[in-house]
Amino acid sequence: MLVRTHAEADLVRKELSALSITSVSFSQESVFSGKEARQLLTVMTSLNDLSDSALVRTALVTELFGYTAERLDNLRNDEQEWEEVMFVLARYRRTWQQQGVIPMLQKLLKDQQTVSRLHAAPSGERMLTNFLHLAELLQAESRYRFGVHGANALLRWFSDQIHSPEKHAENQQLRLESDENLVKIVTIHKSKGMEYPVVFLPFLWAARPCSDKRPLSFHRPGHPDTLCLDLGSGEDEHFLLAEKERLAEDLRLLYVAVTRARACCFFCWGRVSKMEDSALCYLLHGGLPDPDQLLTDLDRLNRLDNGTGMLALKPFPESFFPPNLNNTDSEAKLISPAFKGQIDTRWRLTSYSGLIAALDSDAPHDTVHVSIMQPERPDYDEVTASDSVKQNGLPEPPVLDTFRFPKGAAAGTCLHAILEKISFTDPTGHEAVIGAELARAGFDQSWLPVVGSWMEDILNTGLKVKQDEEIFFLSAVQDNDRVNEMAFYFPLLAMRLDRFNQVLEEFSYPPLPNQHEVLEGLMVGFIDLVFSVNGRYYLADYKSNYLGDSPSDYQQEQLGTAMLDHRYDLQYLIYTLALHRFLKGRIRGYTYDEHFGGALYLFLRGLHPENEVGTGVFTTRPPFALIEALDQVVGLTGSSSPSMALEK
Repeated sequence: MLVRTHAEADLVRKELSALSITSVSFSQESVFSGKEARQLLTVMTSLNDLSDSALVRTALVTELFGYTAERLDNLRNDEQEWEEVMFVLARYRRTWQQQGVIPMLQKLLKDQQTVSRLHAAPSGERMLTNFLHLAELLQAESRYRFGVHGANALLRWFSDQIHSPEKHAENQQLRLESDENLVKIVTIHKSKGMEYPVVFLPFLWAARPCSDKRPLSFHRPGHPDTLCLDLGSGEDEHFLLAEKERLAEDLRLLYVAVTRARACCFFCWGRVSKMEDSALCYLLHGGLPDPDQLLTDLDRLNRLDNGTGMLALKPFPESFFPPNLNNTDSEAKLISPAFKGQIDTRWRLTSYSGLIAALDSDAPHDTVHVSIMQPERPDYDEVTASDSVKQNGLPEPPVLDTFRFPKGAAAGTCLHAILEKISFTDPTGHEAVIGAELARAGFDQSWLPVVGSWMEDILNTGLKVKQDEEIFFLSAVQDNDRVNEMAFYFPLLAMRLDRFNQVLEEFSYPPLPNQHEVLEGLMVGFIDLVFSVNGRYYLADYKSNYLGDSPSDYQQEQLGTAMLDHRYDLQYLIYTLALHRFLKGRIRGYTYDEHFGGALYLFLRGLHPENEVGTGVFTTRPPFALIEALDQVVGLTGSSSPSMALEK
């Protein structure tokens, strides 16, 4: 079975499986692109940090452990069973540390009866092959990542491979899950140079023509060596050139596909939706045929055979019967019916991250939906492809400073953990905390004095939200006047995003694209720091974003751009609303103007006491009218108990 895309391959596999026909797929897809890679990373990350019970529970519901929701719920209420599970996981971790990834996974597969469970699933053999393949790659990579921090380094490498898989690396390409005589599902690209006895081409009618909603790539006439990329100029000439090249490539792939068979090649043809854009339609008809022309063209093609038997044109069967693959009578295989009901997904947990997820979608604005999600972890800075290679924790000699501290999620997590655990007023314990967190993140201890000085600089940088406000310092904030990583939850009662957007635009904030979405459920989030100074309450968010190598790169213009690029403006509005609701229910006589100080976004790399006040600090205090309007849109205002929950 030759297909164009992996989605087509999955569809063919499912249909063959429904007919009890076993198949095997083979493609150039990286093994790191599959769900098995993400699941194995979750399991290994949980083994590396068994103190994170939420992560452990997530690992237990992967295919490797196969816990059901009921079993997981029972585990929550059975302390003895939980201790037994933790003992088993600790044993797996010890096997990993002492013998390697492959022995650990083999032990896990045996203990958890994973092999028998996966063999019972339609794609179980594929999943098992991928797990073993990943273990082999991780075992090989671990030879270069050893010592006290080897596990952290290996997990960072694993995460990087998942985010940026090397699709052309031969050792990463998906392997055949079986050498048996099975139906092979192969991409046309992968089939080049291969030959098969019989070939089926189920999707020759499908095409993906160019669209003005996607970038166009083409070569200008007379410049075959220069590839042009049009990101949306609207030039008709560019569209025609790109479409011509797309059709030419599709014709080349069509030739590859129909010449792979040694004995016989099957494909179907007819008036199918959008078949006019396919290479086969161009080859047979030159354009979209009407029904009579289509039959005429096919009949002419049939006559060209001249009785040689090289070509046979058969009518499409009116009905299909599954083949009888069993030579002996046996009991019918019981198959559970497919669920065709409707699940109400309006009630959900969402967050700032869920709201802005639509901004990264390629779908039209009127079709994008807010992502349904679990309660999000604290939003530490994401790693970019260009930064991922710098996360090995090693400094870039010879300069060690805050601007050259490693970038990405691991660095953000490390800095957040340090700021969460140190005392702002007593520096005596800073060194121990910093050293431990650097080690946990896998960063070299040579960063210890740099990060130590950096923390002192952060705590002693002058801060203020309003121009007429007195400057204050985090170093003066007592431990009992601050709450770290404050989690909040408040209900969304049929919140309409069009009304939410209307409020944003009324106060000159960019709207969200989800115009027709209605949200019900809970808004959740984590505020890095809530603290009080002189009777006023502030919220702060730590950002380790790298904006440049000098304080001039962390001025208000650059910070404002970063805030809008990442939609941190939406984040601080949600955080402000959450804190406002909480304070209103806790402080007698509370007023927004008197008790709420504002929001501070601390871009850590730009903070230093000697810098001009405001460098590296974006501050804002949204108008009360805006927060009040958002409060009304969200619904259920007034009472703090049912509408707001915070936890430390």
